[in-house]
Order: sequence, then structure tokens, then C-alpha cells
Amino acid sequence: MNFNSLSSLYEEHRLGRKDPLVSKLKNIPDHELRHASTLLFGEDVNVWGYQKMITHIAKEMGMFTEVVSDIASTKKELISNLSSESIGSGKKFSLTEAANTLRAFSQGEMSFMDCAKLMNQIEAKLFWSTLLGARKPITKETFILNTLRNGVTKGNILENNYKGNDFQLNKVINIMIHTPHLMSTDNHIIYKRRPLKRWTDKIILTEYNNGYVQLIEGKGNRVLTTYDDFIIEHTIDGVVYDVYFFNDKELDLVNRLDKLNNKNILEDYIICFPKPIPSWMIVEEWAKSNTVRFPNMKTYEPHTLGGYLLVLNDLIRSVRISHYYANEFTLKIGMEILDGTDFMLCGEIEINDADEKGYFYRTMSKHGVENQIRKEKVSLSDDKCIVMDITSPSFDITTRTFRQPTFFNFDSEKGIGEISQLVDVMV
Repeated sequence: MNFNSLSSLYEEHRLGRKDPLVSKLKNIPDHELRHASTLLFGEDVNVWGYQKMITHIAKEMGMFTEVVSDIASTKKELISNLSSESIGSGKKFSLTEAANTLRAFSQGEMSFMDCAKLMNQIEAKLFWSTLLGARKPITKETFILNTLRNGVTKGNILENNYKGNDFQLNKVINIMIHTPHLMSTDNHIIYKRRPLKRWTDKIILTEYNNGYVQLIEGKGNRVLTTYDDFIIEHTIDGVVYDVYFFNDKELDLVNRLDKLNNKNILEDYIICFPKPIPSWMIVEEWAKSNTVRFPNMKTYEPHTLGGYLLVLNDLIRSVRISHYYANEFTLKIGMEILDGTDFMLCGEIEINDADEKGYFYRTMSKHGVENQIRKEKVSLSDDKCIVMDITSPSFDITTRTFRQPTFFNFDSEKGIGEISQLVDVMV
């Protein structure tokens, strides 16, 4: 199979005829299998973003970037326009030659016009789609299941939990070609990132992982880096939150990270050790622009859950303001939720920030609520429904109050229909 054939079969697959491509994948020779995976998935390619490609084209054409982006305002339009520039009949590239060209361009060693001369439009469509990280109609799982060889079976793939696109395809290919016996031994685990779920208050963290958390700076992509005897999971900024040692499989998370701490690679990395969960206010503040992870603290098992992530939006509760009172330092606000059609007190929230207190008093004034006289409690009349959004990690069934509530905002668009119901907040 050459690049022209792969591109044509890929396009058929994209349009809905899936059999031609998957039936031909098994015929790709060993020495070109990795190159085929590069062309389809770009695993070893420096994927370019939309704006980087726009800037490259503008520079090559002597145009302003705004002009180029007006012509191709989306990634899909950009791929289409780039493909239309390829008017050749195709060079009959081998898969190796095409993959090397893709790698060279991704590293800035060629111009898009140089590439356009080497390909026809069908070839170019696959080429630019991979470079720009467009969504693929075929998964890595489908690819590997249709290229099995050297005694590796579908059962071996399933045993190692290779699903969708969440694994390093080239690493699996290398093992399948060079050391296939390792694929099915009990002594070898092919590492992949375990799935994470959103945390809800139905998961009691003191029972799940003894109440530990990892506060990981930044959000965004997580990557794997492989060394001779271990593999690490880390952020693109070099914060390591998990590691797996191929020859020491019984270590729990803390001991895995401790062992990594003794390695001589830490000039480029920062280790994020789990620690007991601090106050909810600290956790919530961190989660606004960073990643809060409640990790699986046990030994690495490929089929288990990696842990839970905190998503603040999942923990927002809408309550009615029932009363307030304040001294010179602290403002306390009473909160109510609905129990059927009746309001039920669910605790008080304290606000100490001057800006947030000012926000509160402006909101009260807007709704015609009287000002506080001395230190007396001001109760809102039944005909006023001012909705406040809070965040809270859980609801205490015994006291029927929110645990560690923190102020989020006032929402003038919400009414009684959006106030949280007791039945919804009880586990």
C-alpha cells in the first residue's frame, strides 16, 4: 500500500464505506506500519494549531494573517483550502516517504507550497487533517485490531484495555512487531492513562482514598513520557502526578512518587504528592484555574479508575436568601432550599471579602430590601425571592445544612423554579 491508496481508502472510510480500509490495513508490512499510524493519527508529529498554520501561510504568501483567516475562518475550511492547492497527480509516495514528509513539515523544515507540489488533493486532505489534529473517523483501537500479527490476538488487546484513542499506538506497534511475547505475559503491563470521573458528593472521599487530593497547577493536556524502566504522567508544564515502574508493580501512588523523587530527572519536573484535603475554600479557589484530582492511592491496575476530578460547576447550588446580619467584620446570610413547595433553612454562609459584601448590599438595595440597623437580623419578606448561587462539597443529612458553603454569585435571572430541592441535594 502506498500513500495514495491509504488516502483514497481513508476518504472512503470517512464517507461511510468502512470495509475497504479496514480490510487493507492487515496487508501493511511491518516496516511501514508505524508510518501508516503517523499518517492517520500523527502520534509522533508536532500537531499545529489553526493560528500557527494561518501565520505560516501568510508569511509564505506575503499576506496579512487577517486576510488568510478571512478566507479560511475555521479549521475545516483551512484543510479544504490547503487541499485544493495540491493539483498534482501525486508522487506515488510510499507510506514511509509520506510520513517523513509530514514529520519534516511539522518541525518547520518545509513550506506548505513545497508539500502541495508533492500531493494530489485526496492525499493532501489526509496530510493536512493529521497535521492540524482534525477529528478522525477511525480510532486507534480499530487500527490495531485490524493490523494484528506475530501471534498477538484481539484478546491481548482487550486484556490491556486498549479502547478508543487513549493509548500510545506506536508503542503497541513496536511491542507487537519486536517483542510480541510480552503482550500476553503476566509480568508485563502496557501502561495507559486510566479513566477519571467527575467527583460528586455521593463519593465519600474519606472512604475512597482516605481524603487525599492532588492540587495540580494549570489545566489542559496531560502527556505520557517513557523512560527505560518507568513511565510518567505529567502536565505540559512538567507537573508529575503519577508514575509507573515496569519492574516494581506493587507500589502504591505515594511510594511510586517517592521512588521517582530519588531519580535524576527532576530538573525538568515537579512532583505533585497527594496531601490531606485542606479546607473546602482552598480546594474551591484552586479549582477555578487549576486541576483538583482525588487520586486512586492504591497500586496501579490497568482496569481500575484513576480517580476523580473536581468540576466546580457540578457543585453549584441555588438557594433563596432568607435573612442577613453583620458586624464590622463578617456578613452572615441565611439560606433556604425547597422541600416540595415549602422553603427550608439550610444553613448560613459567611462573607468577609469587602467586594463581595458590597456586591451583596447593592443587590439587596436593587430588590428594595431594608438596610440593617445596628446588629439586628434582617429577614426578607415571603414575596421576595432573591437567588444566590453557592458551592458546597456535600449536604449534611443530619443537620440538613450544606457543608462548608462558599459564595459564588447572585443570579437575577433565576427564580423560585431554579432553587435547589431537598431531594436533589440529599445523597
